Amino acid sequence: MNALSEEYAQSTFATLAFPCDQFGLQQPEADDEILNGVMYVRPGHGFVPNKNIYFFSKTQVNGDSEDPLFTSIKASCPPTSNNIGITAELYWTPIKANDIYWNWNKFLLDKNGRIRYRFGSAVTATQLKPWIDMLLHEK
Repeated sequence: MNALSEEYAQSTFATLAFPCDQFGLQQPEADDEILNGVMYVRPGHGFVPNKNIYFFSKTQVNGDSEDPLFTSIKASCPPTSNNIGITAELYWTPIKANDIYWNWNKFLLDKNGRIRYRFGSAVTATQLKPWIDMLLHEK
């Protein structure tokens, strides 16, 4: 995501990162430790996020305690897969068809803040470029 943010640094493109611990408990850090984890563990080596990447507090994206932002986002786009995954690694209830099922799901919003596209975890940041370009060039 950092390289993608650098490529679009002169545009209005921004990345909003919402850490979540609902997928295999893979984000156990406290909010004030997350950025250090990115800088020194993964990817590490003193990594510094681009100025157009904004990290938020850990957020519940699914279940009874999901943040209203994600309730709205998920209602705006169909799910990326019919495969729920390994439910033993999913830490929320109830599990719904339009839930986010793993880390690194991506949502693209247009310049008016409307949710336009949803991508699953397997889609890389580089693969988003055609959709980002299209949204940036819309009038």
